Amino acid sequence: MNDIDDLLVELEEQEGIDLTYDALVPRTAHVIEHRYRDPEGTVWLSVANDSKTPVDYLMLTAPDETLDRMAAFLKMRLPVASFEDLRSRARERTESDHGALVRMAIAAEEPDQESIALIRQALHSSDDNLTLAAIEAAGLTGWLHFLDELVALYRRHPESETRALAGRAVQALIGRNPEG
Repeated sequence: MNDIDDLLVELEEQEGIDLTYDALVPRTAHVIEHRYRDPEGTVWLSVANDSKTPVDYLMLTAPDETLDRMAAFLKMRLPVASFEDLRSRARERTESDHGALVRMAIAAEEPDQESIALIRQALHSSDDNLTLAAIEAAGLTGWLHFLDELVALYRRHPESETRALAGRAVQALIGRNPEG
């Protein structure tokens, strides 16, 4: 968070975009979100921390011209990995770093067979933490490929936390795909 605070000072100095801390929002038992906004309320930066996975990520909301400037500014100052790198890391490290799967899903745009297979395999893991990460990843992609597995986890998994997360992921998939 100190790095973000330093970046925001630099963002104001170099780009004239003034963001101040707005709120701490607990999203789930293990996900917290720090929100920053500009005085007009048109630019928002959220920093989410998932302590269970563990993954930290940024979300930006701004008018297009401001969003482009902010994204370019942040890319110059923060480590940025390509989707191919993230998918490779998920392939190689998912067992030891469950967050690799979630990071891949956050960056995913169009479904591809390898990403689908990585998430699907983790959805069927005997490691409950990996299953949770896979559920989160499946929901983040928005891909209906995982709907049947998520519904099955929601209905039959013995752990209530896993069922609840699977239910939220199902809702996310349905919400992102209202046309079916």
